[in-house]
Amino acid sequence: MVVSAAGRSRRFAASPALRIALAAAWGTFALGGLALFVGMSGGGLVENPTALARRTDGLLRGKTTPADLAEAERLTRREISFGPYRAAAWCRLAHIQRLAAGRLDVAAAESLRRSYEVAPYSSEVFLWRTEFAFDNWAATPPDVKQHAIREVRAFYSQWSNRQPIELMAARVEDPAGRLAIELLLLGEPRTPKA
Repeated sequence: MVVSAAGRSRRFAASPALRIALAAAWGTFALGGLALFVGMSGGGLVENPTALARRTDGLLRGKTTPADLAEAERLTRREISFGPYRAAAWCRLAHIQRLAAGRLDVAAAESLRRSYEVAPYSSEVFLWRTEFAFDNWAATPPDVKQHAIREVRAFYSQWSNRQPIELMAARVEDPAGRLAIELLLLGEPRTPKA
């Protein structure tokens, strides 16, 4: 049986309830997509990890007040609630807690430890996390120090361009951390460049 285009249109036109249901479904789909897009672009209709991280980074630029730090911690914890395997969020939380306490306290050390537990080797946070750990070397717990040392060894032995690691090491201000990372880098074997 062949149905002409006019026949299909007539049958579809005869079902206004179906047309309304389809229009409602497409409208819901379109609004959901718009909300997701606006949320991901920082518009704020929908919270998502990327938008939360951007808002947190904005709070941490320049001088921060205790209220800024409290809000940054709230946003970061919200970001972590989307998925606890976000190493960058755990690093950010450690930084916020370090700023709030004025030193690497138990909470900040635990957040740093958690970042290593969820991503022991992460090119995304490696340079920042390593500098943070060695800049707080005197207060960093021994198990977290071991995580940092293993990650430095892994990346330093694999990267053909070691300059970013060496520049990061030169920025470490904690005397104990500076000595530790310099000795670590000096002790690593040099692999021939291809």
